[in-house]
Formats: sequence, C-alpha cells, structure tokens
Amino acid sequence: MTKKLISLLTAAMLVISMAAVAVASVSAAVDSEGCYYPSEEVKQDVGTNRYYFYMPSAWTVDEIKDQTDHAGVYWWEGTDACDSVDGANPDSPPWPGYYAQKSDVEGIFYVDCPIDVSTIIWNNHFNGGEDSSDPMFKLAAQTVNIGSEYYDPGESDLYPDGTDSFDNMIYVCDPTRTSTNELSGQKTYGGDWYYYYGNGQYGTYATLEEAEAAGEVFTGDTHVIDPNASTEDEPENPSTEDEPTTTEPTTTPDSGDDDPETQETTVGQPSTDPTSSVGSGSTADTPANNGGTSGTGSGAVQTGSASFAGVLLVLLASASGACFFVRKKLG
Repeated sequence: MTKKLISLLTAAMLVISMAAVAVASVSAAVDSEGCYYPSEEVKQDVGTNRYYFYMPSAWTVDEIKDQTDHAGVYWWEGTDACDSVDGANPDSPPWPGYYAQKSDVEGIFYVDCPIDVSTIIWNNHFNGGEDSSDPMFKLAAQTVNIGSEYYDPGESDLYPDGTDSFDNMIYVCDPTRTSTNELSGQKTYGGDWYYYYGNGQYGTYATLEEAEAAGEVFTGDTHVIDPNASTEDEPENPSTEDEPTTTEPTTTPDSGDDDPETQETTVGQPSTDPTSSVGSGSTADTPANNGGTSGTGSGAVQTGSASFAGVLLVLLASASGACFFVRKKLG
C-alpha cells in the first residue's frame, strides 16, 4: 500500500513540476512587482531594446502618490502588446499599460521593450477617465505617441545624421512642448530622445566624454530643447485631413520633432488610428481604450492568462490520467 501511495505521489509531483515549467515558459510580460519583463523566449526570438524615461516630478501626485510614483508604458502593437480598443489583446493590461522598471536613479524608469514595437507612450500609470469634470481627470499625465525605432538622417534637428536605434537612450519631456487637446481638455507632453550616460546624465552626443568636451551634459527630469520657445500651452485643433471615425479624440503619433503644431494628441486616451512616421514609417495598430476605474493598477496583470489556464487544464488532466494509470497498474 505504501509503495502504491508513493508511486501515485511521485507521478503527480512529476506532472505538476512539468506544469510549472510550462507555465513559466509561456508566461509573458510581468514580474512579481507588476513591471514589464520580457520572457526568455521574447529575448531570444524577438530581441529587446532598453528605453529609459525621465518622469517629470510633477507627474507624481500626492493624492495618488502610491499609484503615480511609478511610470507606466503602453504600446498597442508588436510583441506583448497591451489591450486595444477592439479588444485584440484581452489578456494584456489595458491603458495605461505596464509598469516600467525603476532604475537606480530617482525618477528614471526603463523598459526592455520588444524591438518589433514601433510606438510607445510613457505615462504616470494613472487612468483619469474621460470625464473632465472628475477631479481625477487632470491627475493623469502622458507623453505624445513616441516613435521607438530610430531617426533617419535629416529627421531630427538634434541628430542630423540620424540614429541607429533608441536602444539605451532616454526620453525626456520638454515643458515648452505641451499641448491641450480641444476635444479631451487634457495635456500631452512632447520631448525627445537623448543618449543616456547613467547617473541621471544625458545629452545629444554618443558618449559622455564627447558631451563633456562640448559642455552639453544635461540633468533634470525635463529639458528645454529650444530656450527661445514659449512655455505657454497652445490648444490643439482637431485634424481636418483625416476625420476620426469615432467620437473619441484622435492622436497622430510622434514624428520625431514632437511639434505640438503638427500633432494631434490626447491625454488619457491613445490614438484611434495612429501611424508612426519615425524611422521606417511603420503603421501602428489600433491602441487601447483607457476606460475603466480611475487609478487601477492594471500594469500588475500577467498577459496570456487564458493561455495559461488552457495549459494548466491540459496538464492537470494529464496528472489525473497519470495517477489513474499508476493506480490501475499497481492495483
């Protein structure tokens, strides 16, 4: 009897171990803190770039500090894409997306993003909803749609020769490049990519030595690209070229210069039909709807939960079968 019991337990433990390994191998996207973390499969088969973000201190709001002291990052196409308006990725976190990883410098976050993602949005991981009369509405903050591939030569005034990629670069907001969307009443933040040297230092030169020689090593959670630019917000006008097909505000993603006069942006609601013009000019898919309860920590959600359930169901069935087989064999 004892031998039979040991055999049954051994078979069950073996199958359960296999289930744990299988779930770990297909588990996508978040660590124990709810931050995005690509699986080993994504790292090997797709590849990742590390993007840094210097979140403005103003984005951390005292009323919801426990939620907004951590940057969020959102993308709606590519590997591990967040949920979108059409529900194409229902097992992924909706707007405002994933939590980003914290770096060792206060206010600087990063994400090891799959390289097939062409556009991202940084935010303070707070969903303020769509009701402008709600006090929570203006507590949400986000950037414009940001191209995450590279700059072609001549595409950026800061990098006339272009960039190979934005890997290990940092996105810093420019307080003079904010704009108010007339449809949503919200504010979006433009900025640009910089080479990140570590220790909170960044610049437009590829190495710290070059930047120091030129006297252009920058610090701070915002950076003014054009010192002569006005700091007053300019209201955005709805697009007259491509009328939106829904009543929701639309967004045209960042073309590299983040000029509020040439962009349609909205805070709290990503684009309903964005097209990235950065680098290869790839076309983005439909992004997520940010509707839902304000301030929910939706980043702490593992993607592919339905797939996990299916795997577990099959493996548990296998475990039951194994136990039955062993019991019958030894009985």
